[in-house]
Formats: sequence, C-alpha cells, structure tokens
Amino acid sequence: MKLRSAGWIMSLEPLDMDGDGDTDLIYSDRRGANRGVGWLENPGSATIRKPTAWKDHLLGGQGKEVMFLDAADLDGDDDTDIVCTTRSQQLLIFKKADTKWDVDTLPNPYGLPHGKAVAIGDVNGDGRPDLVHTTNTGGNRKVPGVSWLEQAESKWAVHNIGGSVGVKFDLIELVDLDKDGDLDAITCEESDNLGVFWYENPLK
Repeated sequence: MKLRSAGWIMSLEPLDMDGDGDTDLIYSDRRGANRGVGWLENPGSATIRKPTAWKDHLLGGQGKEVMFLDAADLDGDDDTDIVCTTRSQQLLIFKKADTKWDVDTLPNPYGLPHGKAVAIGDVNGDGRPDLVHTTNTGGNRKVPGVSWLEQAESKWAVHNIGGSVGVKFDLIELVDLDKDGDLDAITCEESDNLGVFWYENPLK
C-alpha cells in the first residue's frame, strides 16, 4: 500500500507527532519532485488502510539535498522537534510552534559542506539535548568527520570526536553501550573501509 511518492528516502521514523496516540511517520526524502522533510499523519484505525487518508505534512527542505534526521524535544516545550542534515553546509532544525513549524538553520561543524547524519541526546549530562553529527569531509583529514554540538546557554559549541581518522562517515546512533550511565556514539565509515566505530563517552 503506497502512502507517498518518493525519490530517495534517507530516514523513516515511527513517532506520534500530533499526540493522538497513534503512530505517524517522519521522513527525509533526498531527491526528486517531492524531496524535503515531513511527516505522514496516521488517520486512525478506521481509515488506516486507505492511502489517501494519510495526510502528508511537508515541513521544509525542498530546495536542499536532505540526508538523515533525528527527532526529540530539543527546547523543553514537550513538543517533538526534528533535526536533519543536508549537503548544503547546514543542519535544518524544525520546531513546532502553536499553529505552524518554524525552521532554523545551524552551520555544519568546521564549515564542511556534506552533512550525513545526526543523533540527538544529552552527551555531557547537563540536562540539555545535544547533537552528534557525521559528515563526508571530502578527503580533508584536517577536520573530523564526527563531532558533537553542545547546546549551551546562547549558542551551539562544536567539539571534536573523530579526530583525523576516516573521511566519509554515515548513520550515527547514541546509546549507552557499556552501561556506565552516559551516551556513547556508534557510527560507520565508508571511504577508508574502517567499518563500525564506537566512540566511548569519557564523561563516566
């Protein structure tokens, strides 16, 4: 059952976006006529098997090559926000307002053009969600392909995770892999065939 035409889906995440108790779908569509970031609204059990009943909420990013996304409450207002990487030197941050969605931008770390993936989580244990970001450095080994952006009081502070190892990183996840009470980063690297990487958080 086709719910939406797509060009190149990068992310597809199940989440209740409107608080009605059923599962909606968040997506990032990288290319094609319908590209951008949005969500498909679950119409409820009565019409869930009718494709035309699923409403497509396109939030933005139509003019960019959007990549992987993640969703969480970034600003503590109890609404789900969406962060998406792009190949346009910036991340897109979609925040839900009262009747619409606001779109903010955040420069890619170290001025790198090709963002790949992002994960949201409290990396340093200060109670504020941070962002962990991967990129394709284009072969530039002077800048890291993996970094984390700390949500400070007034701006985002960039921290190096990956060092000079690897150039083209991909999907990234935050998980407490060693059960020590902080979030570690898990990702993979393509161009240098370095495989799966675990960056252990030094917090604990």
